[in-house]
Amino acid sequence: MIKALYEETKQLHDLVTGEAPKGEADREAYLERVNEHLSKRDALLAEASTAGTFTAEEQKLGEEMTKMNQVIDARMERVLASWKKDVQQLKAKKQSNKLYQNPYAEPASDGVFFDQKN
Repeated sequence: MIKALYEETKQLHDLVTGEAPKGEADREAYLERVNEHLSKRDALLAEASTAGTFTAEEQKLGEEMTKMNQVIDARMERVLASWKKDVQQLKAKKQSNKLYQNPYAEPASDGVFFDQKN
C-alpha cells in the first residue's frame, strides 16, 4: 500500500516538475491529470492512515514522499501564481480595449480643474 502511494506521489511529482502548460487547452488537460493523481493519492493516503505500524523501508519511502510533497506544493504555488498573473493581464487588456473602443464611456480624470473659493 505504501509502495503504491509512493508510486502515485512520484508520478505527480514528475508531472508537476515538468514543463508547465502554456495554452488554455493544455492547462485544462494538465489540471485534469493533476486532479486525477491527487484523488488517487488521497484515497491511498486514507488507506495508509488506517494501517498499523510501518516497516523501516516504508518509513524511508514516507520520508522521500514528504520531500517530494514539498517540491509539489512549491511548484503548484508557482503555477497558480503564474495563472493568476495571466488572468489579471487578460482583465487589464479587456479594460484597455473597452476604453479604446469607446473613449467617452468613462469620465476623464485628466485635465479637470476645480476652482475653490472659501
